[in-house]
Amino acid sequence: MIGTDGSVWVWGKTTHLATGAPDKSTTPVRVTLANGAPFDAGRVGEAPGTFAGGQDGPLSNVTVDVGALISPLHRGKTGRVYVAALAGSTALFLGPNGWAPYTGGVFPADGRGPLPRTVPVNIASGLNFSGLEGVQLVVGYGVGDDATAAAEMVRAGRYKVVHTLN
Repeated sequence: MIGTDGSVWVWGKTTHLATGAPDKSTTPVRVTLANGAPFDAGRVGEAPGTFAGGQDGPLSNVTVDVGALISPLHRGKTGRVYVAALAGSTALFLGPNGWAPYTGGVFPADGRGPLPRTVPVNIASGLNFSGLEGVQLVVGYGVGDDATAAAEMVRAGRYKVVHTLN
């Protein structure tokens, strides 16, 4: 098994591996190099999560859903989920009080707290979005609190344009 720090651990039959342990260890033993230094497989990469979105029906009577599948590495950790709409140079964020233009500072989060396995977000059900053609919907999430989660999301590249209204 590979630890999140890159350490490599084995148990059971360890013939031809430098572990310093008996050939058939019943407890995990760290793999070492021939010179005795610990073997390092490298840190587990940042898990990106999966993001999706779609639309049913014409913009005059549309249903729009977006969502995120949270990486197993982040499930249960404190985090924030962000949903944004990009229209030209304008960015709007979905927050607890609905959509609001972004004017700087901390991104408003649509969801906060322990990150679940999935985050479905219904943007519209049977609404008239005529005139909004070309608006891009973005979903992302970051690990941390209000002050740190957005920066962590951007640094990790854990966001995606999931749909363009058409």
